[in-house]
Amino acid sequence: MNADREFTKLWNHATVDPQNLIIEVGRISQMDRVQRAKMYELFNRVGVVIMQHAPVSEDDPVEELIDLGKMYGKSVAHDRADARGLVVVAEIPGKGASIAPTLMHTAGTFTPWKDVPKTVLLQCVKQSPVGGQSMIASGALAYQYLREKEPEALKLLSNPEVFSLKRADPGKGQPGNTGAVRKAVFDHDQLGDGRIWLSFRFDGEVKLDLFPDEAHEAYDKLFCFMNRSENQIDFKLQPNQIMICDNTAVGHARTAYQVGSGRKLNRLQLHGGIGDCIFGFPVPEAFSKLRAA
Repeated sequence: MNADREFTKLWNHATVDPQNLIIEVGRISQMDRVQRAKMYELFNRVGVVIMQHAPVSEDDPVEELIDLGKMYGKSVAHDRADARGLVVVAEIPGKGASIAPTLMHTAGTFTPWKDVPKTVLLQCVKQSPVGGQSMIASGALAYQYLREKEPEALKLLSNPEVFSLKRADPGKGQPGNTGAVRKAVFDHDQLGDGRIWLSFRFDGEVKLDLFPDEAHEAYDKLFCFMNRSENQIDFKLQPNQIMICDNTAVGHARTAYQVGSGRKLNRLQLHGGIGDCIFGFPVPEAFSKLRAA
């Protein structure tokens, strides 16, 4: 595939219906060529796909996720992952996910570019009755906004040395996940072919350093834009659904959820080096040309 203008990943809440992101299949391992082609086309056009697989037991849903992960490359090291790269996202005291809201971000911002996952898979095992809503936002839309309204901010955020991150409370395991690496928020070099790679994060668990000082205001403008509801789409993953997210082009977040709800998801972070994927996004066209999914 060519990195042409059709695959812009440029959208907002008015142009993408989450229901149109769902592909219904039986077993992931038995997907046919047409289903795979539809999955990759939607990934390349929007940057997000929701696979609805056949019902499986809550006790053993992981094989569906592992089989899907094989279509997106090898797993990326994570300090809470098992030998397969699987991370359980659940309310586990001391080491599990927080029930507090997760702010808009991309995964792997702590790591060098070569270790940042290009694809993130999130499988719902059990949802909370209250909360736990997923939100996603288009990096291409944010880039377009900054180019039109805040060009100096965009210039600062495209500087390959503009930010570094370090965990405020480092965990054990892979040291790359706790270090600080200078990066651009909108990187123009890593993917090649004129495509841009989005990378950012800001929350209470990280120490963010920005250079120069003017970049603080630029970063804040990006963060505010991507956290506006009109610039997001939201949905609630259901059991037997797996979200596929292009981590180079789409930011994701989550609302708070109910204490003691038993909410559980499984996550894989992958290099994304196989299949027909086109990562990142080209410099977006005019906002008026947004396409519905």
